[in-house]
Amino acid sequence: MAEIKDGILGGVHGKVGTVIGITWRGRHFLRSLPSRSRTPASEKQLIQRNKMRLVSPFTSKIKNLVNKYYPKKQEGNRVLNGHEQLNSHLLKEGIETIDGVPHLAIEKVLLSLGVLPPVVIKKINFLKDNRIKIQWEDTLKNVLIKPDDRLTIVIYNDSIDAFHIASHLATRQEKYAHLSLPEKWKNGNFHFWSIWESSDNSVHSTSLYHETIQLNPTSTNTSL
Repeated sequence: MAEIKDGILGGVHGKVGTVIGITWRGRHFLRSLPSRSRTPASEKQLIQRNKMRLVSPFTSKIKNLVNKYYPKKQEGNRVLNGHEQLNSHLLKEGIETIDGVPHLAIEKVLLSLGVLPPVVIKKINFLKDNRIKIQWEDTLKNVLIKPDDRLTIVIYNDSIDAFHIASHLATRQEKYAHLSLPEKWKNGNFHFWSIWESSDNSVHSTSLYHETIQLNPTSTNTSL
């Protein structure tokens, strides 16, 4: 069972299925339970297995979105889709070893790759009735930027190991958006990514990872 010990800005401590959430030196990580096998393996093999057991189940939950927002990549004789590229990226760049155990650095997760400039997310607030308000500023000038570019927010709740995707919430010119969380998401450690996309779906941004927010019954912000 996972337990929140550090209040509104704290991480998750404990296990959720095969996933354990921890906070280390102010950063949030996921790690998997050690793998068990009847076949003898070296320490390096065990570490590699645990890396795969950590990365693959995590990315599989979001593979359809990642495949949509990654361009396909030629690698030798193979053409890699977004899900395969994300797995490769995290295995190479997203794993950090803490006390000999591989951990997934959540801020290293890229859910999309693109050229459309994003905006600066200024605030993410929890409201009443399981809703969230997101506010942003956009002072960038770029030929690709349009007022009707649309925002998609992806949220990962590491206390239940689940994603929520809120597509096309608002346009760039609106400066804020509201979204409703799944009914059962009453608490947890929330990780946010934003993705911007043109109204004709021809171009999109690279995803940005935002602040991590802890939601519990005493931390709800009631500002509007």
